[in-house]
Formats: sequence, C-alpha cells, structure tokens
Amino acid sequence: MGRIIELATNEVYHVYTRGVDKRKIFDHDEHYRRFWESLYLFNDKNYAIPSSNLIHRGSELQTAIAFGDNRERLVDIIAVM
Repeated sequence: MGRIIELATNEVYHVYTRGVDKRKIFDHDEHYRRFWESLYLFNDKNYAIPSSNLIHRGSELQTAIAFGDNRERLVDIIAVM
C-alpha cells in the first residue's frame, strides 16, 4: 500500500509511475497517445462529456490546437519526460 499524503494548493509535486516489476506501461503507441489525450481532456474543471465519444474527443483536441486552450485546468503540468 502506498503512502497517504495530503496535497496542498500552490505546491509543486513530482508525480511518476511505473509498471509492476518495472515493466513497460504502454505496449503500443496508440495506448501512449490515448494516455496523453485523456490527460489533456480530463484536466478540466468543467469536463462533462463521456470519454467514449471518439469524435467529440478528437474535435475538442483539434479546436484547442487551432484556437488555443481556454479551459479551467485542475492542475498545471510543467514538465514531462
């Protein structure tokens, strides 16, 4: 069981994960892409559309690319590896 900590507002946290026995988490490029799409879409205080709607998900991503991202984010992601 992992540690239970209380997160504080306006702090920076280093968040990481790995597979059991240090195995790869993503077996295919499509799984990796889906992770990044979900990370973007669900990081929105007002997100209410079911994630299974592929057409809507793609449309929302393309709109953000074309016109900018004006969502109210839950967290700020400052770096990725």
